[in-house]
Amino acid sequence: GDVAGGGDGLPTDALRLDASATATAATPHPVRMADHASANLHTGSSDALTPTGGSAGRRVHGRAVHSGRSGSLIHVAFMSVGPPAQTESTIAIIRNVESLASHAEDIRYHLVVDRSPASLRLSFSRRASWHGIPLNRLLLHSVAEIEPAAAKLHARLSASATGPGPIYLWKPLFHLVLPLDITKVIVLDTDLFLFSDIGRLWRHFRSFGPSELIGVMREQCPSYQEVRALGGVGYNGGVQLLDLSAMRASSAYAAAVETYAAARWGKRTSAGAPPMKDNGIGWLGDQTLYSWMSVNSTGYRGFFHDLPCGWNRQIGTHMAGWPHFWREHACAIPCRLLHGNYVAHKQFMEALKADPTGASCGAVVARFRRTDPVFRDGTADARMLDIVGSTCCPTNATRTRERARHHA
Repeated sequence: GDVAGGGDGLPTDALRLDASATATAATPHPVRMADHASANLHTGSSDALTPTGGSAGRRVHGRAVHSGRSGSLIHVAFMSVGPPAQTESTIAIIRNVESLASHAEDIRYHLVVDRSPASLRLSFSRRASWHGIPLNRLLLHSVAEIEPAAAKLHARLSASATGPGPIYLWKPLFHLVLPLDITKVIVLDTDLFLFSDIGRLWRHFRSFGPSELIGVMREQCPSYQEVRALGGVGYNGGVQLLDLSAMRASSAYAAAVETYAAARWGKRTSAGAPPMKDNGIGWLGDQTLYSWMSVNSTGYRGFFHDLPCGWNRQIGTHMAGWPHFWREHACAIPCRLLHGNYVAHKQFMEALKADPTGASCGAVVARFRRTDPVFRDGTADARMLDIVGSTCCPTNATRTRERARHHA
């Protein structure tokens, strides 16, 4: 539950920006990005190359990103590999983050893409949908141009993944994808909506233990039963805090990733393969990998830091008929971030995103309860939407507190 003063699962004295969070990374991982494809998106900027810092040879296309307050930068990344719609889906969440940030000038957005950063930058500057997005604080990083050793590691790790699984499996390798001068990053899915300043989430890096590299929230449904039977934790990958410098410096994490990359499961399970579900990682990619890495026999549980449930409030009802679903879903601390992780709720989430401040949340909930048959009385979806309305939608009091924080 909450620690007195914080309301986030952090003590009051931890609710300060971590000035060390953006210090230069110490020991890099052996797989390095010698000439990273990272593009600074600045409308009208030239194509001149300017150094970004970090390892020698890494460069940024365009003008330098505007500086934020010293030692206070917050890095937020999105997976934008795949069809153009995946890149477009970041627009709403960026507007949402910006509208609630007390110091938006300190936020740097990173899109991990598989297309030319230069051509994407040009298309963003021309498309009306991107108008108002802080392109001077948005950078692109292409997985198509990373170090070959990192690309091969990803290919081997993804061998047993299906559907979008290989895309999601870039996340556990972000320490090899993002430049070395980015030492920590928040990784977000795009089916999310924040009700609080993202700086509050960033501060949870301060609560990581010495061996903890990855901050994730548990699944709020009774999934990953096989993992739980082996003493592990079912994780949800929609919100992640990655300590990139610690991941790069950890030989134990490098060895763990290599163990899974080298393994094969199914009818021809390789000798010494670590625990995994039948036929391998499958559809959900990173979160299945994290969950199976947490089982007792691996020794990898210590890599993970459990984030408070309010920072990934999942509303999927696909397992609502399972025993103990509502007990698994319960969360006693404030709802800071909503995760629309169920296809039947996508229209509701899109309607919610129309107002990036979240002020109209209560009205949107009431409208969908009244007009959408998915949320008709007596259904699990109706119960879930009522939970959103009562625990996530801001009241006048919470809006006043957030405005006070915004102007502090």
